[in-house]
Amino acid sequence: MESTERESHCHHCGTKSNRLHQNHRDVVKDLSWGEQPVFLEINRRQFKCKKCGKPFSEKLDFVNNRIT
Repeated sequence: MESTERESHCHHCGTKSNRLHQNHRDVVKDLSWGEQPVFLEINRRQFKCKKCGKPFSEKLDFVNNRIT
């Protein structure tokens, strides 16, 4: 799964960026389905800020900052 948004805000300076830097595959544990564990594979994109030049990962509201 991945976000449908085409841009994200830089965590360093707040500028919107749509300049994709790279992709990260993260696995997140979800609620179990009965006794079966459920894991979600998420494509968390990393952007490069046009203003400050620093890379940053997109924030996904449904995932905590610390991914397990």
